[in-house]
Amino acid sequence: MLSPSSNLTKLLLARNKISDRGASAIAEKLKKNRILHTLTLGYNLIGPDGGVNIAKALEGNKHLVALELPGNR
Repeated sequence: MLSPSSNLTKLLLARNKISDRGASAIAEKLKKNRILHTLTLGYNLIGPDGGVNIAKALEGNKHLVALELPGNR
């Protein structure tokens, strides 16, 4: 997702048909994130499994300050 040398702080991925599988892959990257501050995942196909995986990933993530998930399952 992000290179350690990346300066990307805001990622907008709304309306991309991201499923639980995609959300789980994003969650794995969020566990190691030290750069991204804002992530928008609104209006995708994320259900409870993907949401739980993202929530678990954020338990150890102190860098992400804004997460938007409206319009998912």
